Amino acid sequence: GREGHPGRMALSGLARTAPGAALSSAGSRCPALRPRSEPPRERALPLPAVFVMEYYKDMIWKGALLFLASLVASIFYFRATKDFSVFFVYGMLSGLWLVVSNVNKRRLLINHLKGIYQFYIKGILWQEGPLHQIYVRLVAQRDAYGKLFYTLIINGYRLEVLTLAELSDKFEQIQALGHRVARNLNLNYFDYEDVSLRHVIRHMPPEKYEEDEAENGENVSV
Repeated sequence: GREGHPGRMALSGLARTAPGAALSSAGSRCPALRPRSEPPRERALPLPAVFVMEYYKDMIWKGALLFLASLVASIFYFRATKDFSVFFVYGMLSGLWLVVSNVNKRRLLINHLKGIYQFYIKGILWQEGPLHQIYVRLVAQRDAYGKLFYTLIINGYRLEVLTLAELSDKFEQIQALGHRVARNLNLNYFDYEDVSLRHVIRHMPPEKYEEDEAENGENVSV
């Protein structure tokens, strides 16, 4: 489902980063990989040792707006009819649920010293994984007239989609921003097409036999 752009973000890291949904669920498989080298025309910036992003999901503001709108509408409806509307009561309950369920702060930590990322909700570790499981991706959506609009997200295994840019029809600008963010964070970058020469792969997943060997290494005898 499509995600909105986060309401507030607080960025902290050891290097400069570019400030900044949609896609299948966070556990979905990555698109087909076609490794490609980065263009040599740009000088690489020093990589951050640890990058931390703290933010609230934008659903909290949408929920608050829905709750207030339903509350005001129900007041006017009650004054006019001396009765309550189930529709407005449902709107208030839905808005309140969105606020409560998204009120906890999110934290995304990318640790290049250990080669892992960590995702926290309310200070509790929700997911930790290797860097090949998190990526920056350009996402395209088509309107009713067939015109493409583009946005930029960070996504990965058991991550909530984090939108970095609003929908725009300026493909070159969003693509350039995506390359810059992925380069500065040292993450994989994927184009909006599953099979594309514009993918930039910096972290390859281990080969299957290496994973099996790591899992069953204790039972292997020479």
